[in-house]
Amino acid sequence: MNGFTGDTKAPLRSPLAAGEAKVIEWLLPRVPRWVRGDHLTWMTLAWSAGVVAAGWLARSDLAWLWLSSLLLALQWLTDSLDGKLGKLQGLGLRRWGFFMDHFLDYVFMACVAGHYAFIVPEPASTLFLLLIPLYAGFEVVSWLEFGATGAFRITYLLTGPTEVRLGFIALNTAIIATGSTGWLASAMPWALSFLALALCVVVWRTQRRIRAMDEREKESAG
Repeated sequence: MNGFTGDTKAPLRSPLAAGEAKVIEWLLPRVPRWVRGDHLTWMTLAWSAGVVAAGWLARSDLAWLWLSSLLLALQWLTDSLDGKLGKLQGLGLRRWGFFMDHFLDYVFMACVAGHYAFIVPEPASTLFLLLIPLYAGFEVVSWLEFGATGAFRITYLLTGPTEVRLGFIALNTAIIATGSTGWLASAMPWALSFLALALCVVVWRTQRRIRAMDEREKESAG
């Protein structure tokens, strides 16, 4: 049981990884002492509810998507600091942190994907709901790869959670700037197709790595 490594991520391979690490290290000592790492983990529930509310309110005024973007930024902040703060405070919640942090990450991103269904017409609203299981596919690959290899990766194809959040913030900005979701509805079939293809590439590459590990172990045993 002492060999748990879920609280140690593989090196992040994305354009923003290095800069993000520096920002987090700068922020960490500036967190108020009364804030605990597990408190930040639970905050994702509030951010998730807020995103759904922002989507609901955006039906009548797309400017509410600014709230959605703010909550994406706040979730990045709490999600980036919770584990490191917990280690610094010696909370000893390594397994709990792994479980709850990544489960709530999924809940939040499912709410982000789903909240656009409030503001686009059918059938695009249904397509946004299909975005939820597609995103979940990437999370499942990450978890299963960790179970199979002991290496916990959260970046694939040079893209990680931070780039995904920024992508949604950029999408919100574009919707507000254009004052329309018609173009978004037209783009959804293409976006889903691209994501499905990307997921297939990630699964193919991951299974090849895992299979190679099995083959090397077999050769060593033989």
